[in-house]
Amino acid sequence: MKPTCHQGKTAFTAALVALTVAAAPAQDRVDVVDRPDTKLPNTLYAGQREPLLPSPLIHLPFGTIKPQGWLRKQLELQADGFVGHLPEISSFCNPKGNAWLSPEGKGSNGWEEAPYWLRGFAATAFILDDKELIAKAMPWIETAFASQREDGYFGPISNLKPNGAHDLMSNQNMLFVLRAYYEYSGDKRVPELMRKYFAWEMTIPDNKFFAGGWQVPRNADDMENAYWLYNRTGDPKLLELTAKLQRCGSSWMNIVTGGHNVDFSQGFRKPALFYPQNKDPKFLETTERQWDSIIGTYGQVPGGAFGGDEFARPGYTDPRQAIETCGAVEMMISHQILARITGDPKWADRCENIAFNTLPATMTADMKGLRYLTSSE
Repeated sequence: MKPTCHQGKTAFTAALVALTVAAAPAQDRVDVVDRPDTKLPNTLYAGQREPLLPSPLIHLPFGTIKPQGWLRKQLELQADGFVGHLPEISSFCNPKGNAWLSPEGKGSNGWEEAPYWLRGFAATAFILDDKELIAKAMPWIETAFASQREDGYFGPISNLKPNGAHDLMSNQNMLFVLRAYYEYSGDKRVPELMRKYFAWEMTIPDNKFFAGGWQVPRNADDMENAYWLYNRTGDPKLLELTAKLQRCGSSWMNIVTGGHNVDFSQGFRKPALFYPQNKDPKFLETTERQWDSIIGTYGQVPGGAFGGDEFARPGYTDPRQAIETCGAVEMMISHQILARITGDPKWADRCENIAFNTLPATMTADMKGLRYLTSSE
């Protein structure tokens, strides 16, 4: 059965009540709240450091949750399916001659494909605590450390451009891999690599920073990674970097009415991501208006996504339009991040809607086949 927003919010509220009951002495009153209170500091996990606004919800580190039952079965199917075997069937992820497996950063296929795959593969390995999968992920991770240069850059040299307008999209994804690895292992090389890399990014002039290609609308990923490191180190220079990231690339402050489906799914959260730093409510409101604009126009596609095809186009708004699989997944990630920042259960509802309706239709049941575009008709 397709979950409704009302059902999702009821479940979310019930969970909060259950947690309150479990933690409260018998004589205390139990209150139902719309979202968690941020006045009490969180001392158990890395949350937002001052001067950032506190987050009502905290991202739990990899390994904290042990999946069981249906969820574990889905992750095992993913590991046994094409995700776990992509290096065998994809030329982009083939280890032979791959630049992401070269300490010198030399070779082929040095762009986004391998890090995008590894981001999901490594996360699956760590969540399942599967030693065989982890062993397959580690050569890619170790090469990232080995490839870091004296100036702080790491990864394939093919993404460095002679004019200084480097393509940083691939490295954004590899940083997510390293974050997951750090949370699972505690390897202190990760924050050190990130510190040096972000210091290198600060040397890039604004007019050449995220200045060309797909990275322009998608640099909120770099902001998310910089905040992750700031919340663990407190280095104030990282807030200078996040401010630089807000003013470079797409600002996402102008309401869009169409465009590339993945660009939108991945990018529209950027103003809300910056909101805890600048504390301007219009940034939070702009992200909500962006979502309303696209979903209100192209959201006739059931299942929580929108009819983006490759590009959402005026006049093409019926359910025959499709969504890219990566567009659906990136929309889920945006919803998760927005739920963390706002504590508003509607973002959890929206993520759940895609996760249980659109996402399963993008793959075969055994997860050994993938559809590039998925339409409800």
